[in-house]
Amino acid sequence: MKVGLGLGLVCALALPSLGADPAGVQVARLAYVESGVQRQSGRGKWSSVSEGDPLRTGERIKTGPTAVTRVAFPWMSVVVAPESVVSIPSGAVLSVTLESGRAQLAASEGDIIKLRTDELELRGGGNVVVRRAGSTTLVTVLSGSFRVIAGDRTALVSAPPQLATLGAGKAVVVRPNTRLEVETAPAPAQGLRPGSDPVYVKPGEAAALAWTPNGARYHVQLLAIDSEEPWLERDVDTASLSLAIPWPGTFRWRVATRDARGLEGLPSAEGLVCVVQY
Repeated sequence: MKVGLGLGLVCALALPSLGADPAGVQVARLAYVESGVQRQSGRGKWSSVSEGDPLRTGERIKTGPTAVTRVAFPWMSVVVAPESVVSIPSGAVLSVTLESGRAQLAASEGDIIKLRTDELELRGGGNVVVRRAGSTTLVTVLSGSFRVIAGDRTALVSAPPQLATLGAGKAVVVRPNTRLEVETAPAPAQGLRPGSDPVYVKPGEAAALAWTPNGARYHVQLLAIDSEEPWLERDVDTASLSLAIPWPGTFRWRVATRDARGLEGLPSAEGLVCVVQY
């Protein structure tokens, strides 16, 4: 287990040779893989992957119920949460499609991201959470600035697409044939236990995490002490979680509130968990 290299996400770079190679062009690698991650090329069978494997255009990645993977592009990354599907379409411009689930995108450069769902196209720089369930896409900007284009992007005259710019702490919920309205993301969760005073557990022993209820659902992340890239993630319906951590070390954890629609808020302050061999 190791922390992957760099942050970032999908770049909108021209790739003139994409159509020349039916096997796809290598554009990224799987910098971090938990068990339960699979890949599909074209319409082929799903197969397991390993940390460090290349990722090519025309391929899809899906994660199991507890699996997390991080896709590393040059200067960019996409963290794919459990029970999610993302793909890299073939084409002249590099982009990522979130088909279902949750992806957290981080880019160190401005205006280099292009993320798509059936409901929207997103570009910008910073850190952003995108979720898709059914025909609804939910976007929460954690830092930086992002532009959202919703609606039919091909009908520029008869039905112009809607455009919104989101800064940190802003969010949108995008459904077909609805007005695009910017709103404030749900407030961070409070009262984390453990907080700055760590709890100590053995490797594989469940750490009891809890916080003050303030939402309908929650998203919990476990991170290394010196990295912003999560190693474990869970969606939960209660204000507590028993989380078994298989690796020794000191870890940070945080939680984000989700409202009744599933829209995610800003992450909470962080607590600490120390995994030690007694």
